[in-house]
Amino acid sequence: MFGVFEYLGERHNPGAVGDVDCQPPPLVRNRWLSLTGFMVASGILGAWLWLLGHSCFTAASDANALAWFLTGFVCTGMYLVLAFVFLPKADMSNLGWLGGMMDHPFRYSDDVNRAILFFRVALFPGRMLANALINPFRLDATVETEEKQELETEREVEARDAIVQDFLRRNGIHAIEHKTDLNNQR
Repeated sequence: MFGVFEYLGERHNPGAVGDVDCQPPPLVRNRWLSLTGFMVASGILGAWLWLLGHSCFTAASDANALAWFLTGFVCTGMYLVLAFVFLPKADMSNLGWLGGMMDHPFRYSDDVNRAILFFRVALFPGRMLANALINPFRLDATVETEEKQELETEREVEARDAIVQDFLRRNGIHAIEHKTDLNNQR
């Protein structure tokens, strides 16, 4: 019954709905913090895979155990990829009455926002774990790219300075002497 009221109320007074961003987490620039996070995340992932393997191989027969372990391994990988790539962002102003504690009887957009918020909370541990596992590699790639850009910028500046010096030599040293004369007059 409330579904009909929500549908009719939403048509009359629609509420804002959040969205999902497809952006990676911010890069941690501190190399030691990045490597520490990588080691902690590797330990957590290793413990999870050990727990998964231990529970699969001790509880089931050998034929089913490998299938269960591989299924858990693939699901864990998919969870980490989804958590790393997608960032759900709910519209926090439209979660229902009393800050989301009570459903708004005349809107279904608050239900959508609460679902988006649930997925954000559910993906948060995987996002932190995946970011810690990937960050050292992203940091190295970013540092290499920035070094290349700095080198190209330095080469461009040197080339521009060489062109200016060549122009000044061709036009005579008067421009440099004139600048020196102005500095001496001050």
